[in-house]
Amino acid sequence: MSSLYPDESYCTSEIGRLLFQPKNEWAITGKVIEATDVKQITFTHTDYIIELKCVPRNNIELDDRFFTITSRFRELNRLHASLSKLHKQLYLRGAFPHFAAPRLLGSTEP
Repeated sequence: MSSLYPDESYCTSEIGRLLFQPKNEWAITGKVIEATDVKQITFTHTDYIIELKCVPRNNIELDDRFFTITSRFRELNRLHASLSKLHKQLYLRGAFPHFAAPRLLGSTEP
């Protein structure tokens, strides 16, 4: 599972550095674009391919940036649980969005 770094200097990727920028500089959205079954010897799991779109808000000189990441349901579920807990601890307004329940059959539909 990933961890939160104390500052931008720990990030080794461009997307990591973008995520450390102030919230009002970049609008970041993500969507699942594909789900594929990966077959191992003893089991099969589903990998979700997620496209992240980063759009600069206040700087017209910067271009939109697109990133593609691959993740498993378990990793996304853990991330959601961590973010939900952080949302509660910070007493943020509004309800945190619910996460999809795991499915054994038909899990390749995004």
